[in-house]
Amino acid sequence: MGFLHQLHLLLWKNISLKRRGPWVLAFEIFIPLVLFFILLGLRQKKPAIPVKEAFYSAAPLTSAGIIPIMQSLCPDGQRDEFGFLQYKNST
Repeated sequence: MGFLHQLHLLLWKNISLKRRGPWVLAFEIFIPLVLFFILLGLRQKKPAIPVKEAFYSAAPLTSAGIIPIMQSLCPDGQRDEFGFLQYKNST
């Protein structure tokens, strides 16, 4: 079966399902429009506040294990070019 034939059958099925349930079609169109206009109204009422940029130091995730988390609490580490702590005698 060719691609265009499959596409034609799929579109025909979709249109026939939409004809059978007009209330569902109305809600599929109406609810996103209502939510969009609510968000638009909120955005017009209270505009965005610009926030200055902030920089955070890199820290290991909890999934990295207990050793990297314990090492991040030690004060004698040197930061590499990515901001992670490196220790002299660690492997």
